[in-house]
Amino acid sequence: MFVKEVAEKVAEAAGAADAAGAAGGSVRDGWDYEKCEALYRAAAAESEKIGLPVCFAIADKSGALVYFYRQPGALLASIAIAINKAYTSAVLRMTTGDLAKAAGPGGELYGINTVDPKLVIFGGGFPIYSGGKLVCAIGISGGTIAQDEQIGRAVLAALGN
Repeated sequence: MFVKEVAEKVAEAAGAADAAGAAGGSVRDGWDYEKCEALYRAAAAESEKIGLPVCFAIADKSGALVYFYRQPGALLASIAIAINKAYTSAVLRMTTGDLAKAAGPGGELYGINTVDPKLVIFGGGFPIYSGGKLVCAIGISGGTIAQDEQIGRAVLAALGN
């Protein structure tokens, strides 16, 4: 039931976001607390499963922060990192893990992190698509890169992505 609930809420958000964009409004107009909270609950379930407190952020498709939660005990440094992972995935429309590979020495995007100080070039940020269109992006920070990515993948799995 939980997975279906999350998927329905994000689908609603995608429709509202697309309508807001078509009307010239902000994508944030399509996001409300309940929709964001549904994504957070998927992340929280996985973080509790592995015993890791994290920071969780959602950015709209323009990269603007629309939701943030710091779990008790999460590292303070993870606040900015989670927010910037969501931002990076939104504005570049790719996972920060994929960006890490492309931004390494010899990669096609080597040095991109020097262009915008908010870009994060390690895993834990994920764009979320609905109907082939970017709806939002999430950022998770608090553990190792592998742990942050595990939590992000759990959110995507809950959405059926």
